[in-house]
Amino acid sequence: MNEDDSQNNIENFPPAWKKSKLVEVTTIKGRIGWKGLAKSEFSNSGIIIINGPDIKDGKVLWDKCLRIPVWRHEESSDISVRKGDVLITKDGTIGKTAFIDNLPESASIASGIFLIRAKNEETLSNKFLYQYFNSDNFKGLVESVIEGSVIPHLYQRDLEQLTIPLPPLDEQKAIAKILSDLDSKIEHNKKMNQTLETIAQAIFKHWFIDFESRMKMGSHTNLVEDRWLILNWGRYLRGGTFVMYMKLLPFYSGILFHRIYSIPNKKVSQ
Repeated sequence: MNEDDSQNNIENFPPAWKKSKLVEVTTIKGRIGWKGLAKSEFSNSGIIIINGPDIKDGKVLWDKCLRIPVWRHEESSDISVRKGDVLITKDGTIGKTAFIDNLPESASIASGIFLIRAKNEETLSNKFLYQYFNSDNFKGLVESVIEGSVIPHLYQRDLEQLTIPLPPLDEQKAIAKILSDLDSKIEHNKKMNQTLETIAQAIFKHWFIDFESRMKMGSHTNLVEDRWLILNWGRYLRGGTFVMYMKLLPFYSGILFHRIYSIPNKKVSQ
């Protein structure tokens, strides 16, 4: 999708929705140069400074952020981060976004990030603004920048001229909540999948790696009870990585391993 296509999509929104250029309804700020800031000034004390790599999955990884002296923050107080701000990366991996729903302490932004906030929250919800920057309309601009540049960079002048739809405020909030809930569900599922993957790997290691060592050492566990334990874990891992692992080998170290669904009532059928 190119920039023209993304802007044409605006015409497909309900006619009652107003439209506006970003520059008209938002404040867009960025760090202008580094004002002589040297790498030697970064430390573990002072004011948090947010860089592009500190943004992931719509959030700021606060524990990964570096810090700058307080006076450096004060000389650029106009880019001090507030709760409700939207951050967008403009260099490197451009187009990554974060919504500041939690601000543990004072923070500033590095030169590779835009700070964006609504001029009037009675007209534009910052949460709706954040969701707009995750839409195809904005992604179309990012794609056009990447395709047309040797070194991708998102310019403020291009960002300012983007058209944003403006539904009534109550609709903005409803839309933002639905999309935010979906984001939370996706994040929850990703974490659950990671947990199940870890459990499956641990079970695989127990059966197909550690068990061989126990056999060589002459230590025999109760196979029926062990298999019953596996079966119970399998209820949580059904259809996932665990089942794939358990079907890998029908034999291992001379022991017949049964598929998980062939172990009824704690009895192992040969």
